[in-house]
Amino acid sequence: MVLEKNNNLFLIFIISFLLTPAADANSKLPVIKTKQNIANIRYISSDGKYTYYQRRTGELYFSSNYEVKEVLKGIEYNHYLVIGSESKKKLIISSWSNFQKFLSMREPATLHIVDYGTHLSQKIGNGISPRLHLNDEWLSFFDPKTKSILFQNLIHYEIKLNINLSNTINHYFIPEVIMPNKTTIIYTDIDKNGIPIVSHFNIPDQKFSLLYKPETHQTKIELCFLNDHVVIAEFGLDTLNEYSSIKRLAITQLENYAQAVNIYESKLNDIGNMICHMDKQIYFSKKIKKNATISNYEIASLNPDSKEVKIISDLKYAPQAFPMEDKIIIPHRGEFLLLVGKNIEYNDHIFGGKQ
Repeated sequence: MVLEKNNNLFLIFIISFLLTPAADANSKLPVIKTKQNIANIRYISSDGKYTYYQRRTGELYFSSNYEVKEVLKGIEYNHYLVIGSESKKKLIISSWSNFQKFLSMREPATLHIVDYGTHLSQKIGNGISPRLHLNDEWLSFFDPKTKSILFQNLIHYEIKLNINLSNTINHYFIPEVIMPNKTTIIYTDIDKNGIPIVSHFNIPDQKFSLLYKPETHQTKIELCFLNDHVVIAEFGLDTLNEYSSIKRLAITQLENYAQAVNIYESKLNDIGNMICHMDKQIYFSKKIKKNATISNYEIASLNPDSKEVKIISDLKYAPQAFPMEDKIIIPHRGEFLLLVGKNIEYNDHIFGGKQ
């Protein structure tokens, strides 16, 4: 019986693999250039001056002008994630000590903050999905154990905020959070009926209000902030009634969602993973139907003013990308492909990966 069960699982795995669209091995996208093994790099500045990288022994290091300084100590196989923002004043470091042994979306990381281009760190707390706001003056992160979003002021550390989610249904739900100004927080939640919602919290008044609620639970909502507008994306999950849309709402119109302008619409279920980038474009993974049974997923750019959509990747299956300063990067088969931005030109021409 055990052998039969294992064989069935293996067969399911093979069928799933064969039905997954194959990524294009002949992509014309350039590989990111680095001086060292890119698998160890956690953050690199747009000019290559600053690099944060980890070692197998568990330490996180900062490198600049051929000088190396330790940022954090750790145990063997410690895993780090370093993220920043277009303001380039702070960086957030997430650290997991048991990353290779306990795989869970809900496992909190230890969070540290460093000034951009430095190595001295300060512990902030424990959580996931950290994000910088308002010129890097605020930090938010999610505590999956208490199901609350925590906000920490990085100028005056005694100032903190806490928002408890309404969600009691989906234990794997991670909220999207934006803080467009010092009085406003907008975040996603799930109501008692399992329907995703967008909520607005007025900080001075300490009042909550419902900004948007779709008609069905078969949808995923994503948020970002661009050009003084809240961008709200809806990516369908119902395979029988596919739909995707992206709307934007001026920050001055939060009390009137009817003023939201539809800047993108599709009759297919896009993957999403939306990015509002510093180049004033919106990027997301778009579904492209080839025929009745085959669909590709490529990264698309959306101009929010002209509503023009362009397919800018060529991998056949590109479910996600991530920003790093002026760049948009796609992880692909152990390499990192440059989708938007310029490669770093090093004077000594020592690079990792393909040339």
